[in-house]
Order: sequence, then structure tokens, then C-alpha cells
Amino acid sequence: FRQFYPCGYQWCSRSGEDSIYGLESGRVYSTGTYYVSFLVNFSKFKAKGNMDFISTSTNHAAGTSRGFVFASNQGSKLKFGVGIHKQRASSPKTYDLNATHLIVLKIDFAQNQASLFVDPELKDKEPTPDAVATEEGALKAGIKGIMLKNRNNYAGNIGNFRFTDSWAGIIGK
Repeated sequence: FRQFYPCGYQWCSRSGEDSIYGLESGRVYSTGTYYVSFLVNFSKFKAKGNMDFISTSTNHAAGTSRGFVFASNQGSKLKFGVGIHKQRASSPKTYDLNATHLIVLKIDFAQNQASLFVDPELKDKEPTPDAVATEEGALKAGIKGIMLKNRNNYAGNIGNFRFTDSWAGIIGK
């Protein structure tokens, strides 16, 4: 697995809005299944509609999001969801602001899917995802970076990123 931090040397910023952790150029991460996990704690989320804040990018320097995690304001709570290019799916559950949540984004190239797990049980068997988005052909460029979208209408902490090719890597085995 790869563990990385937004303040590390490999993050770069584009236009002061997005920060990206470049992985590899080429098609190193373009088949199989990959997972990105992180912790998030929003103290404020004022966005109208769905706003993505973490995504996998098709460019290692900045660029186009393919598998991404978004949130939406539900009054005093949040709803998390997942998208893959144009398709989106939301978790049926709502989550508290001012609470730390473990988010796992799964990208499955064979199924053309992005799946979302929110606060999953960290057991050997991968649980059922909270939301799944599928779009044929949307992942063909592969993953070349992990992008954090810096926005002015939310406040909180996002960190402790992990990138791996297995559920075992998410749970630390």
C-alpha cells in the first residue's frame, strides 16, 4: 500500500484550488481494483447540491476526475456519494458533522465501477458498499493521481490517505 499526506513533497497545487498526489505516468493503474481510503471530519458544509472533494485523476499532474467522492448538505447532517464521470450514486444514510468518518473509494476497472464505503467494518471480508456508480468506458485512462478539491464552502479536516490494491491493504493486513 501507499500512505501519503497532503503536506508531503509529492502534492502539488493547481490554481490554488486543487491539490494532487501524482502516482505514475502511463497506464500503471489501469486494470484491476484499487482503493483510496481517508478520514474526513467536516465542521461546516454549505454546498448546494453534490460537491466532490476527493477524486482519482486521469492525469498525474492535475486534471479530469473519474472516480470521486462527494457530499451534500442535509441540514445538520451530510450525505456522502460516489461518482464515475457522469454517473452518481448516494448512500441512503446521513452522517454527522463534527464527527470523523472513514471513507473508502474503490475503483474496479473490470466492472467499470466506483464504490463507496462510509465507516465500514474493518474485517477480513470486504463489506457491501454504501453506494456504487457504474459507467462503461469511463475508466479507460487509468488512475494517475489522487486529487483533493479545496473549496471555500466547507471546513474541516481530510487526511490519513492510503492507496492500495486490496481490501487487506485498507484494513492494514
